[in-house]
Amino acid sequence: MPITKRLLEFQKAHIRILKNKKNPHFKSTYADINTVLDAVLPVLNEFNVLVKQKVVYLPDYTGKPYLQTQLIDCTDDTIEESVIELLLVRNDEQALGSAITYNRRYALVTMLNLEQEDDDGNKASYTSPQQIKEKLYNDLKILGEKKDLSLIEKRLDSMTEPERKIVSKEKALEYYRKKLEVK
Repeated sequence: MPITKRLLEFQKAHIRILKNKKNPHFKSTYADINTVLDAVLPVLNEFNVLVKQKVVYLPDYTGKPYLQTQLIDCTDDTIEESVIELLLVRNDEQALGSAITYNRRYALVTMLNLEQEDDDGNKASYTSPQQIKEKLYNDLKILGEKKDLSLIEKRLDSMTEPERKIVSKEKALEYYRKKLEVK
């Protein structure tokens, strides 16, 4: 059975993630990573699907940390994969740990199509519009220096919603096509 059919069987199990933690800052509740894992791993394992998550550094981007999440079918080694940049508020281990935990949970919730509200993103996402703009422009500048339009397209395809409000993908591509003289 291919992994897509195994994931369909998982979805038919109608797994519910119960919110078990309180975020006093936002007066909200959320399910922590252990609750998500406790809910999904037994069912995924029953369908011979392994969950693997790790921090990776992609050399064709900017040397920044990314979270790689893989759902692996243990019978034929087919893989569904997600790679998300870990956006850090500060350059320290606490910020990295927060971003890893937050993104581990949301990667699984997203890949498995589970309903989950974005309740506790405050630790990983306190970023001003100016910081978002500077980060995006810096990423594009670095990729532009590599003179490879496909890298710029990948970065633009992975823009977050706040980044999309700042820059138009079409205008950015047009700018870099002219700059790199690519038709």
